[in-house]
Amino acid sequence: MENIFSLKQSLLESSGSLEDKLNLALKLGCQVTETDVGIISNIKGETYTVKSVHPIDIGLETETVFELGNTYCDLTYKKGELVAIDHMSRSEHKLHPCYKSFKIESYIGDVYRIQNDIKGTINFSSVPPREQVFSDKQKDFVRFLAEWLGQALEPRGQEYN
Repeated sequence: MENIFSLKQSLLESSGSLEDKLNLALKLGCQVTETDVGIISNIKGETYTVKSVHPIDIGLETETVFELGNTYCDLTYKKGELVAIDHMSRSEHKLHPCYKSFKIESYIGDVYRIQNDIKGTINFSSVPPREQVFSDKQKDFVRFLAEWLGQALEPRGQEYN
């Protein structure tokens, strides 16, 4: 794993459009968490909308809508903070509708806030279970991304919703 400080700096100092920065955040998040897929979502009520996804060629389109309760982000949203599960089928959440539908074994995600209100999640996942639990450094990096995301999206406010 690369130096996490330098990865944070590369995101903070990146230029380009907001969309470019969001894609970079997801790419770095996948790299640090050693997962296959990164998603930024927007949550309104019980509706979960995919706003950004990495990699872009996995067949999951932006603006795809799911019922929040059918996503692992439901767990994160309800908790209001980071959730990390390294082996879903061995966890207390093994009967979750998302596991039943997609068999995604590893998940880490956190909520992002705009003006102290939870607006969605940034999350990373893989179908295979992890051989090791998510480390404190990986968790801290996802927390950093969630905080950064809220700050990056705040000027856009309702436009991103």
